[in-house]
Amino acid sequence: MFTRTLYKTNVLLALALGCIPVLGSCNRASEGAEITVLYYAGVPLGQMMREEIPAFTRATGIRVTYRELPYDAIRQREIASITNRQGTYDVIFVDDVWMSEYARKGYLVPLDSFVTASKVDMNDFFESARRAEAELDGRIWLMPQRADVQVLFYRTDLFADPQHRRGFQQRFGRELRVPETWEEYREVATYFTDYGKTSGQVLWGSGETLKRPHFAFEFFAMRYWSMTGEQFFSDGGAPLFASPGGIRALEFMRSLAPVAAPGAANWAHDETVSAFSQGQLAMAPQWYDFYATLHGDTTLPIRNRFGVALVPGTRVGPDSVRRTPSIGGGSLGIAADSRKTQAAWRFIEHMTGPEFMARAALRGVIVPRRSSYADARVRQQNPAVDVYLQSLEMAWFRPRLVDYAEIEAMIGRAVSRGFVGEATPAAALQEAANEARSKLGTGGGM
Repeated sequence: MFTRTLYKTNVLLALALGCIPVLGSCNRASEGAEITVLYYAGVPLGQMMREEIPAFTRATGIRVTYRELPYDAIRQREIASITNRQGTYDVIFVDDVWMSEYARKGYLVPLDSFVTASKVDMNDFFESARRAEAELDGRIWLMPQRADVQVLFYRTDLFADPQHRRGFQQRFGRELRVPETWEEYREVATYFTDYGKTSGQVLWGSGETLKRPHFAFEFFAMRYWSMTGEQFFSDGGAPLFASPGGIRALEFMRSLAPVAAPGAANWAHDETVSAFSQGQLAMAPQWYDFYATLHGDTTLPIRNRFGVALVPGTRVGPDSVRRTPSIGGGSLGIAADSRKTQAAWRFIEHMTGPEFMARAALRGVIVPRRSSYADARVRQQNPAVDVYLQSLEMAWFRPRLVDYAEIEAMIGRAVSRGFVGEATPAAALQEAANEARSKLGTGGGM
């Protein structure tokens, strides 16, 4: 019933604009059309698309006005244009956590007919990327273009140092190694934090990224998922995260406060990556996209002294660890108020196509197509790419909620309060669960 209603809503909107995008009848001849693209500022793929536009125009005759905005401004600008039927943008960037809202509120043109007509092989996209960034309710809404995933950066020189290997063995009774579990992570972080204090070096064991609420949520999520094996909400929308397992996950986060760098509770990505790049952190869970910065800048003190590993997890058997990194990224879609859907699709098809993405991978850019990594030269540009690919295959995605941003803020604030001691983990999570239950009960649904 929902799918039929949404289809009817999109068709009615299309008729008001004078076309039926789901049937591909607008702009039957895209030759000579002009489209406007809105993308995320500062992303390497954006630079590549700008460089590619002249060739795209020569090949198709479609002129492109390319615009970028900071992340925080994109969603508001897109929604304002679509809901007011301004037709400002034809191709839009959509973060994976916005997909439910955009699809279920009719902000996007469904892409199924375009995908079928163009014979796009959706299986070439990693399954995690399709599920998080393209497919919902049996429809294709977006084309994945960028898929990031959480990994663990660590100081290889510290882990290989014989002094530290002896000291860690004496203290914890086991070999110093890149942690496989979160308990091992805490022990390693404790050792290096204590070493930093006694040696007078600026060194902390853990680099957390917990600025409230967005960052606190995403770096709590990978611990919560691995420790509970559950999503944040049931299929019916009931909050699950204030369960005993969720409380234990936040209690674990709280236990990291003494071994995390000072100020980590207010750090965003830039602060964590900067501290790690200066050699001040032994370990830092972070998004893989920052590998290119750490690996490519020859002036950094950390240059050639760091590695990338899978994020730790929770042991669920003698030989099994449940690791649950989060996937994060973005896709390209056609705005529901676009009057040039055929030309918009041709741009999306080109900029998410195998040829373009293969060239991006050769430049060290992370892309979600399997075939992009077939060229052996990719590993020369991106030596840690196998860790990225392995992490992507096991990634979990954040809750699919129409009002995701508000729900994320509720949980993220609870995580921050629990981490810094403003409230007990149990009280903080229960308050967030009550807020979420109230919000979801008034139409903010799944």
